[in-house]
Amino acid sequence: MTSPDLVLVGPYDYLLAALSVIIAILASYAALDFARLVTSAQGRARFRWLIGGASAMGFGIWSMHYIGMLAFRLPIPVQYDWPTVLLSLLAAILASAIALFLVQGLVVLRSALARIQRGISELEVAKRELHRKATFVELLQVVAVAANETTSVEAALKFTLDRVCEHTEWLVGHVYSFSQGKKTELISSKIWHLENAVQFEAFRQATESTPLAIGVGLPGRIAESGKPAWIPDINQDTNFPRKKLAADLGVKGAFGFPILAQGEVVAVLEFFSRNIEEPDSELLTVMSNIGAQLGQVVERSRAQQELARKTEARYQLLVEQLPAVPYVAEPGAEGEWLYVSPRIESMLGFSPAEWIADRHLWFRQVHPEDRGGALAEEKALEERGEAFHCEYRMLARDGSIVWIYDAAALVPDATSGRPLQHGVLFDISERKRAKQELASKAEELARSNAELELIAYVASHDLQEPLRMVASYTQLLARRYKGKLDAEADEFIGFAVDGATRMQQLIQDLVSYSRLTTRGKALNLTQAEVACNSAIENLQESVKESNAQVSVGTLPEVFADARQLTQLFQNLIGNAIKYRNERRPEICVAATPNGKEWIFSVQDNGIGIQPQYFERIFQIFQRLHTRKEYSGTGIGLAVCRKIVERHGGRIWVESQHGKGSTFLFTIPQTERAEK
Repeated sequence: MTSPDLVLVGPYDYLLAALSVIIAILASYAALDFARLVTSAQGRARFRWLIGGASAMGFGIWSMHYIGMLAFRLPIPVQYDWPTVLLSLLAAILASAIALFLVQGLVVLRSALARIQRGISELEVAKRELHRKATFVELLQVVAVAANETTSVEAALKFTLDRVCEHTEWLVGHVYSFSQGKKTELISSKIWHLENAVQFEAFRQATESTPLAIGVGLPGRIAESGKPAWIPDINQDTNFPRKKLAADLGVKGAFGFPILAQGEVVAVLEFFSRNIEEPDSELLTVMSNIGAQLGQVVERSRAQQELARKTEARYQLLVEQLPAVPYVAEPGAEGEWLYVSPRIESMLGFSPAEWIADRHLWFRQVHPEDRGGALAEEKALEERGEAFHCEYRMLARDGSIVWIYDAAALVPDATSGRPLQHGVLFDISERKRAKQELASKAEELARSNAELELIAYVASHDLQEPLRMVASYTQLLARRYKGKLDAEADEFIGFAVDGATRMQQLIQDLVSYSRLTTRGKALNLTQAEVACNSAIENLQESVKESNAQVSVGTLPEVFADARQLTQLFQNLIGNAIKYRNERRPEICVAATPNGKEWIFSVQDNGIGIQPQYFERIFQIFQRLHTRKEYSGTGIGLAVCRKIVERHGGRIWVESQHGKGSTFLFTIPQTERAEK
């Protein structure tokens, strides 16, 4: 046993101690290097480096401790248990292997965590960038839709200012445009977006009162280059006239972009922030696209204005060329005249300026006898909105009387919405005179018709009576003395009888012709087929004598004078029988619809008519044959034409000489006749 009070003191071998330190340093370096190699290796290589590194590190650690023990010199002999020593070497190698394994695991884990962290950061950046791009796209879409839907360029600009400021969270947005007629100077518009209108009032007033030359200030630079521009800090910019006001308000960052129409700068939008803002090229690209969209709005507005200008010019030209006087006035007799065509001067002798300057001129110039009716129409227009239609007389500057037809209606004004009287004045003096002349002629015609009626009466009574006496006695002479006198006397008596008979027939035909209009009956629904059959019945003797074949197709119901329609068919069918050749007469009556009328036809196979006589045969007393060839007075077809014209139709003939004729006439269909 050893005594606890025994203390052994021994020296150190400094060389061995130093060697143990060097071995410790080498072991530490080896440990770090092997840890790197194990971590970077893969698969079996990692396993080999782990075994090799653990052996080297374990041996180094064991050597350091063993040499350190040898460096300590004791005054007593010391013996080592070599199995234990070898076991400590294995323990050192195992501990080194475990350490290397843990170290490489920690390194790998730390690397993986670093990659994950980096991935998360990149994802966040990408997410923010995606959100930023999405907001840009949304901004472009919103502005594009608004640009197409707004009713004016000013509304589109105001909407854009508001949306851009909302997107960027900048305080101020404003629009500059070119001075009227000048492309060298920009002036402030009244279009603003102000987060705090009171705070920025001085800035607004200074901006609106200060025009900028091209190249001066942010708007001037943009107008000169035609491209967006960015100022990170206004206080550091040497070309910003409103710098002091901006600095007082704490405004620092600014950017702007142009509105381009057909490649030309037409306006500039500028925006301001309280912060120093670094240039954002992507934002400027988006703003350039917005400027292009607004440029399309400007182009469309210009096109509409040009179209409106041309339309107004054409309308003005048309108005001034019209044989009338368009006008616009406030409703009521005392209403102010807003526009009147220059033709008012040629109509009444007053210039448009005089008419517009004196709102009472119209009332004074209306004829005193017609003022009541005109004012009543004006009142109805003003109170009930009824259309104004009135004829009245006006006194021209030279005192002459001009008949006016005034037509007007109330139309809401496009700008104010108030109702205005839009009307047209027509000079109807000529029409009035023509109407008076027509009335006079109608009266004269009525007198003439009365005289014709009297003549017809005289012809049918007073003239026929002595003619009947002459005819009776000449016929009596022919019966009593025929053959008792010489042949010449018989011939003379025959001439007298024939002349008297033809004179009677001629007078009867003339009376009938003159009474077609004056004694005609009212038009009523009439079965044309019934009228045609009545005509054939009246011609039954001629039909039998000539052995004629008359066929009648389906005929419609029309508005007609039944007696005259029968006479029309009778004359045409009778002529077809009369003007026959050696062939058996074949006559066909038919009707076909043609739009709003019926076309009736009477076709025969008779002698036909040469084309040069197609019009002549419808004239009164026009004959194509001698009385020896065909009897008649030459009035039958004239009667047909007069009957057809009284029924609102027309009559004509189609024929080939020697092959027959077709007489055609029209009568309006029932619906049209009813109207």
